[in-house]
Amino acid sequence: MKKSLISIILGFSLVSGAYALDNATTKNSIAGYSLMTDAGLDQSWNNREKLTSKEQTELANYYLTKPTLPSSYSIAWKTSRFVYFLGNYGVGEKRFVSADDKTEGVKLFDFGVNAGKIAMDLDPSKVEGYY
Repeated sequence: MKKSLISIILGFSLVSGAYALDNATTKNSIAGYSLMTDAGLDQSWNNREKLTSKEQTELANYYLTKPTLPSSYSIAWKTSRFVYFLGNYGVGEKRFVSADDKTEGVKLFDFGVNAGKIAMDLDPSKVEGYY
């Protein structure tokens, strides 16, 4: 599993270069995680503390491209939760929170907040969207 995950990461890094992803594309699998599905977001959340710095960086870089979220309550709130984790812990703690220039961190957290707002708009009666 670890070798295949590394292969996916390396392959993606070589193909995508500087992460020039277009919001209209459907390239939603980063570091072996399908980020626009419930199952993929659950998997990434459950493994969040096992992610390497490189995987965390790739995932944060992906979210910094502000990919278009599907109109799904669960995907929106799970994305918001995961982005919050990425921005505050591990590589994000140094890169976004403790950095002198917080511009990049603001962009990441803004994406997470917007994902939460989408969830709130889709179903204001459920609490997860307010995460």
